[in-house]
Amino acid sequence: MATNVEITRYAYHFWSSRNGVDKDHSIATITLFDDMETIGIIQFYGELDPLPPPEVASDFGVRMFLNVRELPAVLDMLRNEKPVRLQTFDDPQFVRLRTALEPVGGSRGRS
Repeated sequence: MATNVEITRYAYHFWSSRNGVDKDHSIATITLFDDMETIGIIQFYGELDPLPPPEVASDFGVRMFLNVRELPAVLDMLRNEKPVRLQTFDDPQFVRLRTALEPVGGSRGRS
């Protein structure tokens, strides 16, 4: 079933001595929350590690897998954009983190 949930809070952590050998041994993890509960996690792996396909887990919602090079962009999106949504589709191979429509060249308080 397709979902489109607004992310209202997040937490992240880095692991020491991890090499990304499987989906449970990521280098870093961001946990995503709505107002009530965990809605998903994003796990980050080294450049050479294969990425598993996304999945829906019964205990913590959507599980996404990205290369660690994407971590700064994801953190920037969570810190500076609003609203940010976690979207799933009927095909479980498709999961995305997205913003709403934004104006081109928006000033966002810049002069």
